[in-house]
Amino acid sequence: MLSSLQKLKVITKPILRDEVYLSIKEAILTGEIPPGERLSIGRLLQEIGFSPTPIREALLKLEQEGFVSRLPKGGFIVSRFTQKDIEEIFDIRSLLEGHAVGLAMKHLQREDILWLEKNIKVSEENILKEKPGRVSTLNTEFHDYLNQLSKNDKLLFLIKGLRDQIFQYRSAILRVPEKAQISIDHHKRMLEAIKKKNVELLKKLAQEHIQVGKEVILAEIEKGNIKL
Repeated sequence: MLSSLQKLKVITKPILRDEVYLSIKEAILTGEIPPGERLSIGRLLQEIGFSPTPIREALLKLEQEGFVSRLPKGGFIVSRFTQKDIEEIFDIRSLLEGHAVGLAMKHLQREDILWLEKNIKVSEENILKEKPGRVSTLNTEFHDYLNQLSKNDKLLFLIKGLRDQIFQYRSAILRVPEKAQISIDHHKRMLEAIKKKNVELLKKLAQEHIQVGKEVILAEIEKGNIKL
């Protein structure tokens, strides 16, 4: 299987900054390029095989978003997060996503409920099939779908940025079947609140869901199962 960076080598059309940016970002989010690893334009140039300009622009954009930091002697390093960073990100996400699902209730239709039900069903099937990567993707899709119904683009931008920053930690937890099932059980409770049109309960459950995720990740960090 081609890595995120190797995929760029087989693209025949002219490489744009956004394509390079998305490729490097995916490699960071999936752990292909781990926290603390040094990135230089020269190294990426060898791996990707294109001109340095889109690579430089992509790294500058990733720096602005907090995914990489500039080194004093040149080059960049993939950002590491402290326990405090993780706590703050989850707390802010809790507030933002609680608000987002509250707004979403105004726009929910019957077909949306059916989509969410199917997502939960397929998620549980993939736990049984021992496909953790797929479970993680479905989990993200559940929240994306519900948040998108808020119809608030600026809110969605903030939520996505925060969630991307801790993607590696969320993904690691969802690869443990019992932890993934807990997450799906929370989704079921959120769906029941939606069906009952209970906005306040839905907001409360969405916030609790994120806080539970935070507690699980912090516990795994404490045990040494997740490295910062």
